[in-house]
Amino acid sequence: MSIFSKYNNEIIELLNEDLNNSQIARKILKENYTDSFRKHVGTIRSASGITRACQNVGVDPKTVPMLWLKNKNESVRITNPLFEKPEEKEFKDLTATLIKELVESGIIKVENDNVLINFLNEQLTEREDSSIKKSLAGKASAEARKLSKLEQQINTSSTESQHVLNSCSTESQLIRKDKIREDKDSNRSVNWDGLLSQFNNITGKNFKVICDKTKRQVNARLKEGYSKLDLVNAITNCFNDDYHKENPKYLTLEFISRADKMQKYAQEVKKAKPKQQDRL
Repeated sequence: MSIFSKYNNEIIELLNEDLNNSQIARKILKENYTDSFRKHVGTIRSASGITRACQNVGVDPKTVPMLWLKNKNESVRITNPLFEKPEEKEFKDLTATLIKELVESGIIKVENDNVLINFLNEQLTEREDSSIKKSLAGKASAEARKLSKLEQQINTSSTESQHVLNSCSTESQLIRKDKIREDKDSNRSVNWDGLLSQFNNITGKNFKVICDKTKRQVNARLKEGYSKLDLVNAITNCFNDDYHKENPKYLTLEFISRADKMQKYAQEVKKAKPKQQDRL
């Protein structure tokens, strides 16, 4: 028995109208129309001859399991698709009665041939409400944890900031000390090739190397506090000294870098006195 059997009588009535299977299906089920129901309408249409034959002899098509058409030329036995077995009809009627009682008791609803069970819907609604409440509670808990963590971070950040400031202050002091140390080391570090080149440029001499003794004396003067500029001034002042102009052979780095000579010549650069002929 088809699930659409309850519509058979309605379908049979509409078959007398000039409607196709789809139009009949839509007219009966409207927005709930399905392709399966359209095919069922087609099955009933195919059995319309059986229906008319039963009507001609005054027999209910639902109570005739088959139709046997016989004449002198042919004999045809046709199974009736509209036939309902007694047990199927009884089950169908019992189901309809039960559904009616449940609907009247408010336990279920029937909408568009669909059975809606109220207590299941209430359980579903209760479950959804519970899920929403748990979700909101979870979000509130997460926000509380986030605020607590943020507060801890702020407190930690404040402490860390103080540590950073203290560290920066200490680091700044260390950098200044390193800078002073580097300046001292840089002042004491001598580019011997550069010193020799500058000495030759100032004095016009052509020395090739600086001996170890001279290097030791220069380093000693720098450790005593003389600067590289003091050394250059000493070379320039010694070169401009009248004695060394008359005795240039004594004008050497070894001579200038002696302790007493550095003290004597490491002053501001003195301009050379013009010669007599230069004054004219």
